[in-house]
Amino acid sequence: MANRQQATSTNVEDYWQLFVNRRAYVLQSKRPHPESGRYCYFRPKAGKNGEPVSLTATTVRRHLEGDLTLSVRARR
Repeated sequence: MANRQQATSTNVEDYWQLFVNRRAYVLQSKRPHPESGRYCYFRPKAGKNGEPVSLTATTVRRHLEGDLTLSVRARR
């Protein structure tokens, strides 16, 4: 596996300022749909109550480091 670049706190702050308009976000599934081959997006939920999870700096960092793919509503 290739070495991944670690995102700095400045990278996370810059991404947040440029792209994050609200804390709602969706994640891309890890595997494609078996029939269509497409990747689905979903709203992450918390625990048993099923409340949506708010975007955090940790999630943005994981996105920037290539660990997951997220989608946010961008600033205008």
